[in-house]
Amino acid sequence: MDGEDHYSQSKFKIESLIKSELCSFDISYTLIRCSIVYGRGMGSNIYKWLGLIKLRKIPALPKSESRILMISVSDLCRCIEKCISNPATDNKTYVVSDGIPCNINEIELTARQAFSRTEKHLVCPRLLLFLASKLGDLLMNAGIRLPLNFRIYNMLFNNTVHLSNEFEKDTGFKASTNFIQKFPLSFQRFKIIPW
Repeated sequence: MDGEDHYSQSKFKIESLIKSELCSFDISYTLIRCSIVYGRGMGSNIYKWLGLIKLRKIPALPKSESRILMISVSDLCRCIEKCISNPATDNKTYVVSDGIPCNINEIELTARQAFSRTEKHLVCPRLLLFLASKLGDLLMNAGIRLPLNFRIYNMLFNNTVHLSNEFEKDTGFKASTNFIQKFPLSFQRFKIIPW
């Protein structure tokens, strides 16, 4: 876990605590490390960002090679059901996603096309986003939450994807949808979530 941010480290510590406590009582567990969850009722930073694109209130991101994994809330619920019903998942930890790495710029382009925001727009300099992320971290320590911090900056520009098919092998799970397919079809019902 060296080099990980405090958020990742705290999640790892909680996982370790859950494992040790449940093992001491001889209780089976399955830990799911889900990717970014999208769909009805979700309020992730990705959705807030897409809401700002819909409102024409945000410049475009600079070019990025960063990729993220996502999963629909309905597919995540199916994963949970499979963990409950399948003993092959006992005492294991899985990363679950739709298995399709999404490029950050591709997500943005899909949203701009879906919202008919294809006119020329400003591109935010990467240096400005870096400085804003550092300010976000500083203010977070003072109890003020900004929509950008260094963890999000890393997701936007430095994220690498490690695909795993262990959950599929153990349960036969296959995602029913992926974000790039789903979003253009559902953008008319897309609700803007306030920061």
